[in-house]
Amino acid sequence: AAAIANPANHRLSSKGGGLNRAVHAAAPALEAATRAVCGGGVAAAGRVVAVPLPADCPLRAAQGVEYVIHAVAPNMNPNRPDCLDGDYATGCKQLAETSGTLFAEFLTALPLRTLPPADSL
Repeated sequence: AAAIANPANHRLSSKGGGLNRAVHAAAPALEAATRAVCGGGVAAAGRVVAVPLPADCPLRAAQGVEYVIHAVAPNMNPNRPDCLDGDYATGCKQLAETSGTLFAEFLTALPLRTLPPADSL
């Protein structure tokens, strides 16, 4: 299995920044698949959601990506929910927690592979 991380917005939708938009463009069914996994609404900063891609998804067919793992980072934008209003200490703590959860989701989504001994490489 292969997975990619998506720097998601608080709505887990395609209307975020550049990389988020690119991931959604490559996987047109991603938004519907995300709603099926976690429903609608707003995701709090720090939330991480692993979404399996449908078998007929172009990103899965072309690149072998089976999961998109959305990660909602801390928010410093005062026009968005849960704005930290310049509280960088809390932002750093949330970012560390989000990153830890993201890596845990990768370990859950991806089977561990045994590497050959170093002397055989």
